[in-house]
Amino acid sequence: MLRTFAAWLLNFFVVFTPTGVAQEFERGKALYAESCVSCHGDRGLGVADSYDQPLHGDLSILELAQVIQQTMPEDAPGSLSLEDASSIATFVHHEFYSPMAQLRNAPPTVELSHLTVDQFRRSVLDLMIPFTHRPEKWTEARGLKRTIHQGDWGKDRKQVDERVDSQLVFDWGDGKPLPEVDHEKWQVRWSGSILAPTTGMYEFYLDATIRANLHVNDHSVPFIDASVVSFEKSLNTASIFLVGGQSYHFHLDIQHSKEPKSRVALEWRMPGGVRQTIPSRYLSPTWSPVQLICSTTFPPDDSSVGYERGRNVSREWYEANVAAAIEVGNRLTSNLKTWMPNDSNDPNNVDAVRAWCHRWVARALRHTLSDEEKRLYVDQHFEGDSIERAVKKVCILTLTSPEFQYPGLRPIVDENNVALLALMLWDSLPEEWMLEMAQRREVHDEGAVRGLVEKMLEDSRFHEKARGFLREYLGIRHLRELAKDNERFPEFNEAIAADLRESMEMFLDEFASNPKSDLRSLLSADYLYLNGRLGSLYGADLPPDAPFQKVVMPNDRWSGVVSHPYLMSGLAYHNASSPVHRGVFLAKRVLGRSLRPPVDAIIPISEDTAPGLTTRERVALQTQGAMCQSCHRVINPLGFALENFDAIGRFRTEELQKAVDASGQYVTTEGQQIEFRGVRDLANFLVQSTEVRESIVRQMFQYLAKQPIAAYGIERADQVESLWAEEGYTIESLARQLAVLAVQKPNSDGKAAADQITLN
Repeated sequence: MLRTFAAWLLNFFVVFTPTGVAQEFERGKALYAESCVSCHGDRGLGVADSYDQPLHGDLSILELAQVIQQTMPEDAPGSLSLEDASSIATFVHHEFYSPMAQLRNAPPTVELSHLTVDQFRRSVLDLMIPFTHRPEKWTEARGLKRTIHQGDWGKDRKQVDERVDSQLVFDWGDGKPLPEVDHEKWQVRWSGSILAPTTGMYEFYLDATIRANLHVNDHSVPFIDASVVSFEKSLNTASIFLVGGQSYHFHLDIQHSKEPKSRVALEWRMPGGVRQTIPSRYLSPTWSPVQLICSTTFPPDDSSVGYERGRNVSREWYEANVAAAIEVGNRLTSNLKTWMPNDSNDPNNVDAVRAWCHRWVARALRHTLSDEEKRLYVDQHFEGDSIERAVKKVCILTLTSPEFQYPGLRPIVDENNVALLALMLWDSLPEEWMLEMAQRREVHDEGAVRGLVEKMLEDSRFHEKARGFLREYLGIRHLRELAKDNERFPEFNEAIAADLRESMEMFLDEFASNPKSDLRSLLSADYLYLNGRLGSLYGADLPPDAPFQKVVMPNDRWSGVVSHPYLMSGLAYHNASSPVHRGVFLAKRVLGRSLRPPVDAIIPISEDTAPGLTTRERVALQTQGAMCQSCHRVINPLGFALENFDAIGRFRTEELQKAVDASGQYVTTEGQQIEFRGVRDLANFLVQSTEVRESIVRQMFQYLAKQPIAAYGIERADQVESLWAEEGYTIESLARQLAVLAVQKPNSDGKAAADQITLN
């Protein structure tokens, strides 16, 4: 072992001198041509019927040499000398293996992309901003405004009380909501806004023994009409599709006449969640308008490159696009007066509606309409047809047009810039004031772009975009359902799983709602958000009924999201931890390493098959083969550092009456070996790691722009990372740098592709 280390050390100094590099490269080139090219091809792209996978990866030269020495050649692994393997690794790494070599050999380009499904929905929603106004900015108050009246609905009705309630769960029995109510007839209204944290279908549960009507995103028509009281069946349910990050009009009316019992409770089930009382953090007494929501089901966006982008152009996508446009047209024409501004609010006046359509289409297409465009998109449809049919035709033509679906393709740079910036930072349309700036040609130089970006970063839509990035970076939306072995973890149930999800969301909100905070503390924070239920399970001294609050945890046991019990539970099996899942998460998402998928699906060794072995021991046993180690040499040591956390993310020091071994290591892409023991050492390394910061830069650009950052220059990621460091590693400063970068690059490839698209 000592001789092996000495050989490696000697080889290191030979390779990493200028003369040594040249000699090793030429020697490796000859050895590769002699021993490797028949299976891997002269450019490492593989050979059919032999090894058809490209030789791409991000191991250091020293790690790659070790893999080559252990696994090559295929018919005699281990027969190569360490010196030969090192020479081959030097040549392969430089020519086609390393990420830089891959970029050099096949630099990516900016590709034409249509709106993603989420961008389509948000753009449709924001289309109505000039006509319905934005929701009021939420204050610190959380809950809904409760107003109590007594008496009949007529002239004798009077207000008795007004306050804010954090939850809608009340049981007055045969009593009254307040002692001051001296009438047998009384009414209560809770009003304000409700925030949908994620996009999807929400189910509401209204349990009332008195007459009740629930309104969600509709002022007049009840979402749940429980005005006919049934004491045998007091529970009423209904579902509604909502776009995440948006607040919606919300009010609940109840009316007591002579009912013997008075009870009302409102709960919901979020997408992928459990039935629960609506958390107060999603309720506000502020006002919100009715929003135009498009709920049409689209085929999934292409995510083959690691992030969602609008690349799928299929019959299914086109049909969904048309169906969505029809849905929007039907929603508009069902009550056109709702969507028209007050100064022209006459849905029966053809000229007023046509003028409204001109403004609506201009906003959808992100530029002022020419006379020809006004006729194409609007005027011709009002000739000899009803107003309702004309508006529907306008919707279909506009929302299926290339100009709406493929923003950033205008011949005017300023118009392209505001369109692309709105998509990057808001996933939506530019505001009318931004379009006016573009029309005045005020958004084409870097200074003007920076000024515009600064203003856009203050918008709540950027906070939602930042929240979405954090979820994507951590892979939260890909986590499977948190179901655990009831016998081994009887205390873990649906309520705990829902609380863990809420705890994680509150943690991420700290960074999304305050984009000036240092993003590195995401990995190193010493606190969790816990309530009474979670506190008893995860070692916090809280009363059983305690609401969610920030709790400082032992510094040597917890470290930010790296050890958050929601993430640790999701990256585990139903009855055991999973160093492999956790190691893959750290390697791919946090450190940005590329890992090959396993050649074959492998069933983990069970406890019954290997009794007495800890999880770490079973994983080490199963992945000890040379072929496995090409990836697991990176995965396992990272995942082992989190072995202090069991399958439900609870800290432990023993497993099977053995002390938990949470030691681990990591070899950086530059060949430096880092040792750590437990989560705190791991987090300290991650906070200081250049690889982590570069990974965040690349992933955030992909999330914002739906393009690879290398398409804007191979060196761009490094440049942005340096500028980001100077500005304190905040989400805001990184988004600013990336937004400015994106609009500096002319979308030549996209423009060429767009020329092939024509209106039908």
